[in-house]
Amino acid sequence: PEAGSFESGHMTPSRVSYQLRPETLESLFYLYRVTGNATYQDWSWEIFRTINKQTRTKFGFANVKDVRHGHVELDDNEATYMGAETLKYALLAQLPSSALSLKDFVLNTEGHPLPLRRSR
Repeated sequence: PEAGSFESGHMTPSRVSYQLRPETLESLFYLYRVTGNATYQDWSWEIFRTINKQTRTKFGFANVKDVRHGHVELDDNEATYMGAETLKYALLAQLPSSALSLKDFVLNTEGHPLPLRRSR
């Protein structure tokens, strides 16, 4: 879901749509890279597989109207961040750290790698 609440002691969706946002995959990417724990990489792969299975359309991907149903109804809309960030973080989480070293690059808010400048 787009947003959830933990007030009842377990998560319940407070907004039931899914807009293909990148934040969860971005977090899993950093968690995997910092800890080396493959669980975060596995979770990222499962999320990507589910996005691909449930939201792929003939020409891209589409938002989900209500995630509570097994057969999701899609909204004919895909934000630009889907390709620019969501899929990028799904890929980065699967690549070896040598493909994009966080010691040599920093990712801006759009997920674009910028080389770190070394002071002399």
